[in-house]
Amino acid sequence: MDGARTPLASWFAAAWYVVNQKQGVSALGLQRVIGLGSYETARAWLHKLRRAMVRLDRGLLTGPVEVDETIIGGTRPGKRDRGSAHKALVAIAVEARAGGPGRVRMQRIPNASKNVLTDFVLDHVTGQSEVRTDAWGGYNGVGEHRFAHIITNVSASGDPAHVSMPEVHRAASLLKRWPLGTHQGAVSHDQLDYLPGRVHIPLQPPRMTPPRTAVLPAARTGRRDRTTPAQRSVRTETRKLNDHPALGEPSR
Repeated sequence: MDGARTPLASWFAAAWYVVNQKQGVSALGLQRVIGLGSYETARAWLHKLRRAMVRLDRGLLTGPVEVDETIIGGTRPGKRDRGSAHKALVAIAVEARAGGPGRVRMQRIPNASKNVLTDFVLDHVTGQSEVRTDAWGGYNGVGEHRFAHIITNVSASGDPAHVSMPEVHRAASLLKRWPLGTHQGAVSHDQLDYLPGRVHIPLQPPRMTPPRTAVLPAARTGRRDRTTPAQRSVRTETRKLNDHPALGEPSR
């Protein structure tokens, strides 16, 4: 940021916007809220902020770790599951803690072979940890190393996959929602090589809230607000940024 022509206050506003959006941030959304001149500038800003959010000294996963793969790419003709030629295969490892999921690691992989999956586990999981996988043959090499390999045959267990291995399937489900919700499905395979380590996926289980008292809607008066939820969200965030003392005069 040193020597940049953009005011430092705009960088702080962009950082605040990126870390405060529960559903993720796209470059187009950042451009609209901050008022940047081009999409390319917003995309460069977003990549810089995402790089800054990753700890370079982060440690390996510990404790019981669930490992599985998922496919990104939507519905297309041809082979399904691991044999699909036009979809991206992403390996996922999640710490399985007593109160819910822990840290997560993701990486796009070329295939689900034994060498590739074993290397993924070695790169992201601490030795002597318990590694839980399904019965796919690509994980047979995990037990040959310094891990306690626990295999669950999902099809033979009678339980669905999200029950036998809940944490990793929750992460996979949220990962699939991210490109559809934040980027409207416009995520290439090359972008997946860059983004999974920098995407914030809220894995904490939702908190239960007490039921609210039903309130009848008030009678509508005046003109109907025809703006979309996305436009209202951008308008709200823009008003918040304008009200920030470092960004200018409060909105009237």
